[in-house]
Amino acid sequence: MQDIQQEKIMSNNYNIETVVEQNYLKIYLNEESYQQLSIEYLLDCLNISVNRVVIIIKYQVFFQFIQQNLILEMIRKAPKLHSIFILGDQQIDELKDKNIFRVDSINEIDNILKSLEKKNSFESEKLNKYGVPIILQELLKYFKNNMNHEGLFRKCAVNSEIQELMEEIRNYDFKRIQSANPHLVACALKQYLNQLQIPLINTELIFSNEINVIGVINDLSEINARVFFMVISFFQEVAKCEEQNKMNTKTLGMLIAPSIMKLSNQCDNPLEKINKTIMFLQKFLESFHKFFPNFHYEELLEYEEIDIGNEVADIDLREEWGRINNVKQHII
Repeated sequence: MQDIQQEKIMSNNYNIETVVEQNYLKIYLNEESYQQLSIEYLLDCLNISVNRVVIIIKYQVFFQFIQQNLILEMIRKAPKLHSIFILGDQQIDELKDKNIFRVDSINEIDNILKSLEKKNSFESEKLNKYGVPIILQELLKYFKNNMNHEGLFRKCAVNSEIQELMEEIRNYDFKRIQSANPHLVACALKQYLNQLQIPLINTELIFSNEINVIGVINDLSEINARVFFMVISFFQEVAKCEEQNKMNTKTLGMLIAPSIMKLSNQCDNPLEKINKTIMFLQKFLESFHKFFPNFHYEELLEYEEIDIGNEVADIDLREEWGRINNVKQHII
């Protein structure tokens, strides 16, 4: 296959067309029925991609096949996968929360990508195999045995120490975290979220009377939703240690609100909006397990030893393909 790092190159193999445009690798699946070689070629494209990947599926029947046979689940594990588009009439809007869209024509795709760009807070970050920012992963892993400290996320650390630690973790150097003071790491976590160029959630939607909690969540890109769920699940665990750390969901909601919200300089009624955001987070912290009873943030953390310096894109999706074929022999 040609070097996909080049701009505006095109190749066509196994009825799959690949095009690199504006830092996206666009993969057009023109198959109407399943072909073993075309799936393997697709996996090669996903494995070696240094771009954000967009998959465009020409026939809905092909999408239904990969969805029913676990192939879609496997493809979505590709670290660089950005979104999937399916041409056709059948409604699949319920999959928008996974960045899977039905479109009537190719012309719609660029507009949707443009709108999604505004909501991805982690575009330039390294991700683990579950699509979680590695920096966030390492910060959360620290607290597995460090949630009982009184005043956690309320007490401040020395600002110079926070900046020093932030500089290290921004360079993916996590050696100091394990021996660091819990309040220092807590401040680093809040600052990491606060310094996201694009806020984790669309704060303006919280202020809209027409939008409920589900509306705010549906507005998120998949990676923002994943991280937001992890953050909420994590702080729920912190609140479970209230007897030791003296922190409950109301207090935590108040403390983390400034880290995930941003108000414009021309914002009207800033105090009212800050209070509304705090109430939103407090209610979500209290009821999150009712919405997502089976979600726990630790399930998306890698605990095995990995070389943080390597790109996660080195993960071989062919191994996953082999596992699926062992489980479902009728695919081949």
